[in-house]
Amino acid sequence: MSSDEIVASVVSDIVAACAKRGRSVSETLAAFVARTVILDERSKFQLDRELSEQGLDSLVDACVKRLGDADSPSLETIKMQVAFDTAYVQNETQMQNERGQHVAKITALKNSIAQRDLAGGNEYEGINNMYRRVYQYLIVSGKAENAKDKTVEREIAAALESVFPKIGLRSFVALERSEKLKQLDELASIVWGIRIFNRDMQKGGAGLSSVPEEVYSQLAQAIPLLRSSADEVAELCTTYSDVITNLHRKKPKDVPSDAVMRLQEELANRRQYVSYVNSLHESATEAFGRVDALKRKLESELSHLKTLVGSRTSVPKEKVYPMFDSVADTWKSLEAEQSNVETIALLSDTLDIFKSSCTFTLSANLVDRFGTAVKTSPDLDDEEDFLCHPEEKDAEEGKEGDDDPDEAKLSEEKGGEGKEAGEEAVLLTLEDTPDYLQLDLEYQGFCPWTIVHRAGLLLPGDVAHGIVRYQNAYHVFASKRGVESFMEKPAVYVNGVLRRARRAPELIHLIQLQKHFPQASIDRLLSSASRHDPAYLAEDMPTMTDASTETPIHFVEKRLDPSYDWNEWSLRRKALQIANLRKAKTVSSQTTQSHLRRENETQVYLPRDKGTMTGINKGTNPPIHHRYISGLRGGKSSKYIPGGAKKNQTSVVNLTLEL
Repeated sequence: MSSDEIVASVVSDIVAACAKRGRSVSETLAAFVARTVILDERSKFQLDRELSEQGLDSLVDACVKRLGDADSPSLETIKMQVAFDTAYVQNETQMQNERGQHVAKITALKNSIAQRDLAGGNEYEGINNMYRRVYQYLIVSGKAENAKDKTVEREIAAALESVFPKIGLRSFVALERSEKLKQLDELASIVWGIRIFNRDMQKGGAGLSSVPEEVYSQLAQAIPLLRSSADEVAELCTTYSDVITNLHRKKPKDVPSDAVMRLQEELANRRQYVSYVNSLHESATEAFGRVDALKRKLESELSHLKTLVGSRTSVPKEKVYPMFDSVADTWKSLEAEQSNVETIALLSDTLDIFKSSCTFTLSANLVDRFGTAVKTSPDLDDEEDFLCHPEEKDAEEGKEGDDDPDEAKLSEEKGGEGKEAGEEAVLLTLEDTPDYLQLDLEYQGFCPWTIVHRAGLLLPGDVAHGIVRYQNAYHVFASKRGVESFMEKPAVYVNGVLRRARRAPELIHLIQLQKHFPQASIDRLLSSASRHDPAYLAEDMPTMTDASTETPIHFVEKRLDPSYDWNEWSLRRKALQIANLRKAKTVSSQTTQSHLRRENETQVYLPRDKGTMTGINKGTNPPIHHRYISGLRGGKSSKYIPGGAKKNQTSVVNLTLEL
């Protein structure tokens, strides 16, 4: 049987054994208790080795016995921690799954719209099909696919027709894929904003709940209730602290040590409860601030839209569309805050189960006798603890086999050699530390000295005594003696707190020691359960992967140096060559045979072919004939007239010019 199967069988056996006794135990709680049992008795139960059947039965019996403690404040604290973290993780997982399914639907519709075009077939039919897909996308993105009121569909269809008519599909189809997806997102946001505006105008908005008013009222009611509950339990914790401190101080004989230990466990239970309530109150207060700001922003945007739109029938889309988009974004932010409020309400209901899940033994008699406020002093701290002597307890813990055998010895060595190892404890004061009051305190601000010497008593430290820095952690103490003791041997107290946490596992999450006990972290157990991993208790299980390799039959040596030479004469020859090269220089000469025979290469730009783009006209020059009349101005004519003298008369002259 593999280790995973063994671990899974241990958890299932614990759950089955508790069910037979009439107790319902979750697998996470069973796994956490089993891990704490292993931490408390690590020498007895070692999962890195194969456990025998007797060892497995012994582990199951120890876990069932611890889970079967009736009216145990320690067990109820562990149940509270597991229930709180489980409720939170399960709620977050459910919301992520729902959100993922919604996003997957929207993404699928967007991709189908972006991939389709109107080419081929009947164009009219293609336009109608595309428009129906866009309409379906708006229905899903507006979370109206399950709406029973048909008015919602009609409003979305009307808004779609006004923002994106069918005639715009041709230009939409011609866009790139990224542009299509972007326009679809903008279209969904604008349509959602129009519906919100119509709801505010009381002219529509069917299917939209009053998210701003509901979230605001829920937080306004939850914050005072959480604050009053936290104050009530915090006052009770103060009373517990005063009574327990006086019991340690006065050591009455009529109050046994078991009763004091019971009171300390009850105090730890109440401190865990008030810690959770305070965290919920802080979350609710922060959410109320965000919701109030978003509500004011939404009202301002809607008021601006009313002023802009008014009673007009048409408004420039360049002005109103961005405003509708902004209104939709604000509304979505309010819906996200509504999910946070639902989570706070769920966790608050979970805590109500543990408000009085065990019997509290702090009686009025004890409060009257020992309930006076105690102001710690060095004289009080010097008195011996009546529960157990600190030095004897440290010695016993070092000798017992259920802890690390060498841990006490290692603690002493670290404490004695802290200065040499560079791990010296440094006392910080308000004068030399600028961020003195903003430091992240170790152990949630509880005093490690009282945890070690008072059997896990949780007393808040006082920064007036100073803050001690050790290993990049800041510790506070309830008394001056605690500061001095920690400064002498800090490693002893750090390891002492870890030893106490092994015996009181509710301290692991109460004072935030998960980093020291990662295998006992509830978050880790829940993540393993969400992955259906049966190895709840595996000790630092390695990551398993499917891999394969092929081993060669004959390994080939690769450590061969091809330049290695063992011959001394060869080495001498190489040395002389190197020596000669250092003195040689490269020369060249031109001879008859080598003239113009060198191999030269170069990159040149070849000359362009000669040519011209000028036009050339060719032809012949024929003779030019001129014909004119002479003698028009009374000049003498040179023409001879037979039988008489020259007379003044006109004549036609033909002249030919050869060019």
